[in-house]
Amino acid sequence: MLKKLTVFIIAAAMALSLFGCGQSSEEKTTEQSTEQTQEEAPSETPAEETVEEQPEDTEEQSAEQSTEEGAFEKMSLTNLAGDDIDKTIFEGHDLTVINVWATSCKPCLSEMPELAKLSDEYEQNGGQVQIIGLCTDLVDMDANRVDSQIELANQIVELTGADYTHLVPDDEMLNFLMENIIGVPTTFFVDSQGKEVGESVIGARDQAAWQEEINNRLAMLEK
Repeated sequence: MLKKLTVFIIAAAMALSLFGCGQSSEEKTTEQSTEQTQEEAPSETPAEETVEEQPEDTEEQSAEQSTEEGAFEKMSLTNLAGDDIDKTIFEGHDLTVINVWATSCKPCLSEMPELAKLSDEYEQNGGQVQIIGLCTDLVDMDANRVDSQIELANQIVELTGADYTHLVPDDEMLNFLMENIIGVPTTFFVDSQGKEVGESVIGARDQAAWQEEINNRLAMLEK
């Protein structure tokens, strides 16, 4: 206890000492600046050049950010069967619901029959909305497909009736998911070009709740 108290007193003394030095330096700097101002007025040209250059840099950075493609706009993945799938899967649909799940996630599996019903309804009514899955635990640490996990995912799809397209993530997609989700299930919504529509949804929902989320995103697209 005495040792901690001694350390605290020393630290406090150092802080006060540094604070005092800071004040002294500021006072000296102020006096020097005042004397220099009285002797000679500084040129305004450098300040004007700096002000002109800063907005240009900001505009260039904003332009780069606005043209950067999102993860789904540039994706190039495979489905469970090993077929190549890219962003063209979104074409022909106003909205795509991307449900991120895992074979070991019970809430994920419990909502898949609900999503399957919605998928069938939209397919029968013209396909304005489509639902696809993105299963996170089908690859190893190097993003190589794991056959046993692929087989398990196929069994789950058959048991739940969720026979819509399911994607296998690559290394780039896994990095995106690690940075943008805190757990599964998490669901994203994208337009016909793969651009995200609204915020992602965390957690499982029933059919009615998913219908409400979908209607909200469709309304956003109409604005």
